[in-house]
Amino acid sequence: MKVIFLPALVLWMACSSVEQKYQPITTDFCGDIQSVAPPPLSEQLDLIADSLLSKTAVYSLQEGDEAMINRAWLCASAEKTIDVQYFIFSSDNVGLIAVDYLLRAADRGVQVRVIV
Repeated sequence: MKVIFLPALVLWMACSSVEQKYQPITTDFCGDIQSVAPPPLSEQLDLIADSLLSKTAVYSLQEGDEAMINRAWLCASAEKTIDVQYFIFSSDNVGLIAVDYLLRAADRGVQVRVIV
């Protein structure tokens, strides 16, 4: 009896249809979101251009995640040139992300120079 019942049960379950309990979602909720690009970095720096001519400054990036985010943002914001100096350029995730952003900048026409 079990030999007949089990295959019959499997066949019955395979042929049955599942009733949808929810209506499929057809609304595009992200379609109305507008992306506004920030002004170019040169326009943002125009506000402090006078003080940049007479002063120098250094901002040390101590944390690795902060440094990676800032490097990526600077590469994405570069308009003319990027000069990068690395002690070690490895093929780990951070190195691959850095190379990706540098290549994207070069593809946009930014002159990229790397000193290793």
